[in-house]
Amino acid sequence: MNMSLRHNRKTFINTILLLIVTIGLGQACSKVNLNRIDSTQVFSSKGSFCVSVDDFTRYNKILFVIDKSGSNGNNDPNDVRRGDNIQRFLDQFRADQYYRWGLISFNGDEANSYIIDPVSGSPAFGDSNQMQTAINTYRNDPDNGQTPYLTALGIAKQTIEADMITNPQEDSVYNIFFMSDGRPTDGPTDYVQNSPTDPYVRAVRDIIAIAPNRIFLSTAFYTPGAADTVIEALGLRYLAEAGGGSFTNMENNDTIDFDEVRVGIRKKAMVIKRMGIVNLNSGFCLDGTVGVDSDADGLCDKDEIWINENYQNALEGQQLDPRNRNSIHAAYSDKFVYKFQLLPTGDRLGNCTFGVDDEDFDLVNPCEEMMLNDNNANGPTPQWTEEMRNASGGTADKTNPDSDGDGFLDGLEFFQFGIRASAVNYLNILERFSGGITGEDLMTEHRHPRFPERFDANSYDASLLYAGVNMEGENCYNFNQSQLALYPTLDVPDTSTPIERLRHGAGENVVLMYYIAVPEDDPNSKGYLFHSYQKVPYTEKSGILGLKYDQYEMYKIPNIPAIN
Repeated sequence: MNMSLRHNRKTFINTILLLIVTIGLGQACSKVNLNRIDSTQVFSSKGSFCVSVDDFTRYNKILFVIDKSGSNGNNDPNDVRRGDNIQRFLDQFRADQYYRWGLISFNGDEANSYIIDPVSGSPAFGDSNQMQTAINTYRNDPDNGQTPYLTALGIAKQTIEADMITNPQEDSVYNIFFMSDGRPTDGPTDYVQNSPTDPYVRAVRDIIAIAPNRIFLSTAFYTPGAADTVIEALGLRYLAEAGGGSFTNMENNDTIDFDEVRVGIRKKAMVIKRMGIVNLNSGFCLDGTVGVDSDADGLCDKDEIWINENYQNALEGQQLDPRNRNSIHAAYSDKFVYKFQLLPTGDRLGNCTFGVDDEDFDLVNPCEEMMLNDNNANGPTPQWTEEMRNASGGTADKTNPDSDGDGFLDGLEFFQFGIRASAVNYLNILERFSGGITGEDLMTEHRHPRFPERFDANSYDASLLYAGVNMEGENCYNFNQSQLALYPTLDVPDTSTPIERLRHGAGENVVLMYYIAVPEDDPNSKGYLFHSYQKVPYTEKSGILGLKYDQYEMYKIPNIPAIN
């Protein structure tokens, strides 16, 4: 999948030098000028660009959930209405590269998937060859036992959730075809059909809620000669209504028509949710100033020296190193050690088994994200909030770089405020500080939280304005960028941080350019993180240097939060 940034020929980038004392950061473009201002290097530029995702691949993932109970010996003895229809549908789209297949059967008190992911062991979707093998195995299994609807729907939900986590880069539509000849046998009996107490309708709605408008469930009934009252009593029609699909009565017909969903290559319009450019070697110091943070660990270099002198007992003979992001603990950066281990209010850092790879590119690893939590975690929508509290227990999501959905990366929020709840509290951007400055202002303008009214040469000033739609349907933006302070850093060698993109030579500053984009037709989704880490040298001479604005890496954020 390629990111396309098409620029308007008439308005594309005219970089300028702004020689002023109080200016700030905005969104950069392909060429960026740097100039020295009062012994601090800054760069500025302005221009226009358009954004979309080209060759956006949509997959149609078909999941058959098939009754194998004992009554099928009478109602579908030769597997014509079940197996033959599945085979016919597979044959119709066998060569289509944008189809994936899944097959689940249910009987007795269990449900089983015939396609399993070899790595995770979870039920999965496969290609046409895997599906053919699954059908062959399914046909050889006997029909016996009862009809456990809830168990089958639970496995269907698990299959879709696992697929979204395993294949976050795929834009998929899921069509579930649930086929049965009898009543469900694994639920309560004291409920009213199609009511809030109906466990089967609730189970379907739970599946749809994973990704509304992208998951559909249809049902089919195939017992010959059944009365209308019997058909209604089974509730399959209600399940189809809850699933946004169709109900088919096959009692007098051996074939079923499957509706096709549009798949394949298409263009998808995107909108930018938040954009930022940050010098990761610019730290918020304990004395209220902004200064050099050579190893991008959240502590200014001078603070690490001060801590070594004033926390000797707590350090137990160890020392913080401004050139080493993980001076003391391999799983936690020095900011976490200071916050949770050295301060008397800290909860202490425990042994972590999640690993130290920053898999979601938010500058904190899974161990560190476990320390960022809030019992009342909240996001921008009720569903987001519910997911944060239920799936991750109010802890930062190790697969979502923006756990609380405010557009700021988890690591940046923690390093700015030093508060464990910042990364999982959407409301903190609305909080007001002295002078009416909001939390959002502090983040976007790189202001020190101790002195929110201070706006100086270390501060940023960003503006990103929507400019309309071009002839290709892409959303376009104007940006204006003023200042980014650079610092004379110490070198950070290869062994000093597990995050390779933060390593740099003496005098180099690691500049992060990122934005979070969401599909225009799904603005409340988690979206995509586009990020670029570029090294900019600090020198004593004025000069012009360029940032490459069109070389981003893309990370698709899973819609389902990771379970901690």
